[in-house]
Amino acid sequence: MLLAQYNLSRLLDRIEKRGYVERRECRPDGRGQVVVVTKAGLALRRRMWPAYAAPEPGADCRFCDPLPVAASLAVAYLRLKSLQRMRAMIDNELIGQVPENTGEAVASWRQMRVRIHDAFELATTPARRAALLALNQSIMNMAEKGIEAKDLESFREIRGHSYSLLIVKECLIDGRVCPRTAAAVIQRETAAGRMAPSHMLRDLKQMNAFAAHLQRTQRLAQQLAPRPPGAVSRVLGWLLQ
Repeated sequence: MLLAQYNLSRLLDRIEKRGYVERRECRPDGRGQVVVVTKAGLALRRRMWPAYAAPEPGADCRFCDPLPVAASLAVAYLRLKSLQRMRAMIDNELIGQVPENTGEAVASWRQMRVRIHDAFELATTPARRAALLALNQSIMNMAEKGIEAKDLESFREIRGHSYSLLIVKECLIDGRVCPRTAAAVIQRETAAGRMAPSHMLRDLKQMNAFAAHLQRTQRLAQQLAPRPPGAVSRVLGWLLQ
């Protein structure tokens, strides 16, 4: 599990206080203890594990074999606490809309995608943007489990484009891709497991091309946006009512 002994002990203390595991004496070795998952812990694992058990995109599935129950419960608990800390960084309005299961994620992923993009536009720190990207990944992972097979390819295409859009937006400074910012963002996303080694945005030329397309789209949207009526139009509208 790649946890230091003292961290694992503290984690087990917290889980034990909540009644999810209990420690018992190890009879063959009196110096040790055996951790046993309680009925409450098994019930919690059944509820929470499906949302957190899927390997990250690009993960080597040779290492994705099911963990022992106690270990998987600990891993799921760590991921849940991480998600809770991440949610605390997002505006309360967004927290209220976060789906908690696959069904809710399938029903709301489009609306959540829009909300995350809106919040991303207002984010002023790398930590806040990283939290939004992590939230986006969590929701999309959850939703993908419930998407019908016939819609899966389209969903993944939208998901990939949406993620790329967020990354490019973060790398833009004064309308241009900043190479230093791009390098830092790519390093962070790779370390977090959100960006695959083969992702197109690792190529700065590809990122610049994506940014140019984004800006053209934004200019076109501004040109097509309805303009507020002038004084003459308002008077004519009142007379024609």
